[in-house]
Amino acid sequence: MKNLYDKIKNILLKDTGKEGESNDFSVLLRFLSIISIVHYFAMIFPLASTGNVLMTLFLIFAVGIFLGVIIFTYENRSESAVWLFNGLIMLISGLLSFFVGWDYFFVMVAFSTIMLVFFSVKIPLNHKLTYSVISGIILALYCIGYHFIPLRTTPPTVVQITLTLLNISLSFCVFTMIAYAFYTKYMKSEEKIVQYNKRLEQLVNTDALTTLWNRRAMNEHLSILINNHNKYQSDFSLAILDIDFFKKVNDEYGHGMGDFVLKSLSYILKTYMDGKGHVARWGGEEFLLTFENMDYETSIASLEELRARIEKQDFTFKDVNLHLTITAGIEEYHASKGLDQVLTLADEKLYTGKTSGRNRVVSSYSS
Repeated sequence: MKNLYDKIKNILLKDTGKEGESNDFSVLLRFLSIISIVHYFAMIFPLASTGNVLMTLFLIFAVGIFLGVIIFTYENRSESAVWLFNGLIMLISGLLSFFVGWDYFFVMVAFSTIMLVFFSVKIPLNHKLTYSVISGIILALYCIGYHFIPLRTTPPTVVQITLTLLNISLSFCVFTMIAYAFYTKYMKSEEKIVQYNKRLEQLVNTDALTTLWNRRAMNEHLSILINNHNKYQSDFSLAILDIDFFKKVNDEYGHGMGDFVLKSLSYILKTYMDGKGHVARWGGEEFLLTFENMDYETSIASLEELRARIEKQDFTFKDVNLHLTITAGIEEYHASKGLDQVLTLADEKLYTGKTSGRNRVVSSYSS
């Protein structure tokens, strides 16, 4: 049973495989046509019981047309299919209203054809608007004609109830299915927009080589840290570190080795700073680190531990094995100093470390 269900599902959801054709629209037309076939086939029996032979024969003919609509959707002809479907629905609604009566919700489903036209991406907007206006005029003429053309019959009460329930059910199914299609389409679009925005944000805030934050992203984060510091007195320190003799690495081993070192070191920094703060590529071989929610002494100790870990790390690229060191300057943030001054002080400490032997952490205590 499940295999049969899967086969039917695959047939109904089958893509035409051709460019420019909306498979969602084709699938929607197939389901609407199937619902219409079931509905109008079911109406044949109560109509036949009233002796309305012409409408009975016409509904049999209409069922065949709906099958044609389904076939069109598999032949990359969904635009033709929707006009055929809509035209048939409008014609059936009018004829049933004249021959049977206006009070059985025959016309209600005709309004859904306007929604269906607007769901199509291939039909131009001016054609959609024109169809909406023409549909309104036709339905108004149906209403006027019903009162002046005495073609209607009065079915038995049981048939009246049956016809009313059938048409309410059809209208409910058609409107719900089109609304669901619009909802699904909207959600897909929203999801794509969200993903696209996330991707854009990632591109804007991420350094392409190292995948670390860039200056823009770090500056935004620093604004948050400063705000938290002002509100909750949250401690944080800023450290600027630099790879010692990085130019020599590029000169002796090439930029391929230099890029490898930057990416490898970035991974070490990001891994180590997880839970302690954040890291960004500040420029060239310089990195900015934030030690958050810890006092200055703890921040210095953590940075010293990071320096020692990098000193012991092997950087192997194309059979070349390197040992690198870093120099860093660290400064605690105080509102009285402001961000620019704290960064300047950290940079000055970095410079002090470079001119006094490198491979060290320089703080307010050591400087």
